[in-house]
Amino acid sequence: MRLLLLTLLAVLSWIAGLVIYLLALRIIYGESISSGDFGAVAFWSAITCLIAMPLAYVPAMFVTRYLLNGVNPVGALPLVGVLVSVIPVILLWALLGGFDMGGIFSALLSPESLLFNFLFAGTGAVFGLGFARIYRSEMPANPSLEPPKVGDRRAGDAAAKSRENGDRGSRNAL
Repeated sequence: MRLLLLTLLAVLSWIAGLVIYLLALRIIYGESISSGDFGAVAFWSAITCLIAMPLAYVPAMFVTRYLLNGVNPVGALPLVGVLVSVIPVILLWALLGGFDMGGIFSALLSPESLLFNFLFAGTGAVFGLGFARIYRSEMPANPSLEPPKVGDRRAGDAAAKSRENGDRGSRNAL
C-alpha cells in the first residue's frame, strides 16, 4: 500500500513541479509556453523524475526519517527535498548536454536552468510533505534511538548491563 502511495505521490509531485515551472515562467520572465515547448519540458522532466525519484528523493527521505527518528519536524522533509533537487537538475543537464561536469555546474546558475531548479525544488518540497503525511503515524524509524520509558524492559536491561560493566552511576564517573 505504501509503495502505491509513494508512486502516486511521485506523480503528483512531478505535476506540482510542472505547475511551479509554469508559474515561475509567467512571474519571473512574463512569458507563456508553447505546447511544443511544454511537451518537451514535460517529457524530459518526467524522464528525469523517473530516474531521480527512486535514486535520490526516496532514499533521502528515508535517511532523513531515520536520522530524525520519525517525520517530525515535518518541515525538515520538504527542506531535504529542495536540497536534493539539485541532483535531478544536474541529471537533466547531463542527459541533454553531455557529462562535462564543469559545464553542468556553470549551467546550474544560468537563467535557463532557474526554471528547472524551481520545477525540481517544487517537486522535492511536495514529495517531502507527502512523505511526512504517509509516514506520520508509523513508529519511529529507529526505535533504538528512542529513550526507554519507566517500566520498559529495555530500561532494566540497560541498567543491568551498565552494572555488569562496572558503571556505578554519575557519582563515580570521574
